[in-house]
Amino acid sequence: MIAIAGLVIIVLVVFAVWIKYSYFSSDTSNTLSHSITQNVNPAPCYVVQNGKVFLTLGGNFVSATSSYMVLGADPSSFTPITSSPLTVFGIEGAQVSGSVCYGKDASHVFFGRNAITGADLNSFQILSTNPRFAKDSTYVYRDGMRLFVNIDATSFKMLDRMYGEDAHTIYFDDISNPNYEGFLPLAGADPATFASVGDYYAKDKNTVYDYGSAIQGADVQTFSDIGCYYAKDSHAVYQYGQIINGASPVDFTVPTSTTSCDTSSGSRNAVQWTYTYANMPTNVGIDPSTFEPLSAMYAKDAEHVYFVEQNVVPTPIVRPIAGADPKTFQVLGDNPFGGNNIGLLSGTYSGVMAKDSSHVYYEGKIVAGADPSTFVWLNPIYGKDASHIYMVGPVHEDTTMLPISSDVVNFWGDPDGYFAEDSNSIYFEGSPIVGVDKSTFVIQRTFPYWYGVDAKNVYYIGYQTGIISGADPASFVVIDDSNNSAKYEAQDKNHFYYDKQIVK
Repeated sequence: MIAIAGLVIIVLVVFAVWIKYSYFSSDTSNTLSHSITQNVNPAPCYVVQNGKVFLTLGGNFVSATSSYMVLGADPSSFTPITSSPLTVFGIEGAQVSGSVCYGKDASHVFFGRNAITGADLNSFQILSTNPRFAKDSTYVYRDGMRLFVNIDATSFKMLDRMYGEDAHTIYFDDISNPNYEGFLPLAGADPATFASVGDYYAKDKNTVYDYGSAIQGADVQTFSDIGCYYAKDSHAVYQYGQIINGASPVDFTVPTSTTSCDTSSGSRNAVQWTYTYANMPTNVGIDPSTFEPLSAMYAKDAEHVYFVEQNVVPTPIVRPIAGADPKTFQVLGDNPFGGNNIGLLSGTYSGVMAKDSSHVYYEGKIVAGADPSTFVWLNPIYGKDASHIYMVGPVHEDTTMLPISSDVVNFWGDPDGYFAEDSNSIYFEGSPIVGVDKSTFVIQRTFPYWYGVDAKNVYYIGYQTGIISGADPASFVVIDDSNNSAKYEAQDKNHFYYDKQIVK
């Protein structure tokens, strides 16, 4: 599946997407190739354009490389709830970390591009202490999903990133299963004296907690957080809730070498690949006098074009591309060794696409049927020529590009490759979702896939995407289950569901 995570996450993917550049085709007839539309807000969450709502996550125009469709959103009534992205940090294993946006139209509240079906439009509010959480008059939501736990929504508030409370109970993010945390009552905690200390530490009159677990022997009266996940009391120093043997609380200070405390806010460094003839294997027959690196993945000499697989050490694997013309061969993308690259990670997949006078190439392989005279690369997942849209398929993992749509003018494909749309279909990972009513279809995030709802049906969107027989679209909601003994991902008025199976 997706190599980003994660990216993402989006939200969910949507499962985190601060991309500071855009890549535009010169063919303005395709909706993927947008002219820049200025917005009054310099960092908007959403932009309405061409009769559609797009999640831009801080970009002030719709870009094929960094904007996402909000499927089913009504552009005439849509309004952002958050004018600019809110910074949030999850905990280890959390589904969301980075930035989030909320919006609504006449029918739905949206978390990013995902509908929060069942949320009350009039009473819905974001919890400022941790914007991963929101509530309405009846329910509490985390990451756009209804928490399936008996919380009093009217009195509920978040104390910090991890701990929350209502009038009667303390709750915490249970990370015992990092792929699916529960938001659970903290057994034994005293609501009257409970307080967040910081760095996922908390205490009440009887106990000190780290990540919802009691720190045995910690002194409640003197325990305090001192930063970067360190804490101390009158007799010990702690890091991540564990005693540091030999450390004295009297003179201990946080190490000055600690430059970043929050592991959830770190970013992945891009890999920058460069090479010369000296790095090439000797058995390929390259002409050193005319050898020329073209990108991270392509090179040529006077007679041949080569595909260079650099993530192999100590010597790259290099293969001639049969029939490729070095005189007309060109890499698609800007500045192939760094900077404004088009790729899954900046620098990593730069220069993955190329063409010559006869063919289009993806990772050194011919894209069957693609017309090089009209082909352009739209974003990390999609390309087009005059007659077809092509997609990396299966998404991200394969080394081929496949045609998926002939509706070049009306096609839009999200840059993570999950969802796409043309005038006839909605696609998931390049395959049409059969039976969808495009005018009412919205997606709902779960982990790691999605559910979809339109006026007629409920859809499971993931492995073996399809209609969930008998599910009621009017009452169907995605739930963030906190019952560790039986996982439920969704419910309607009749049943609970896991994937597309009825479980209760």
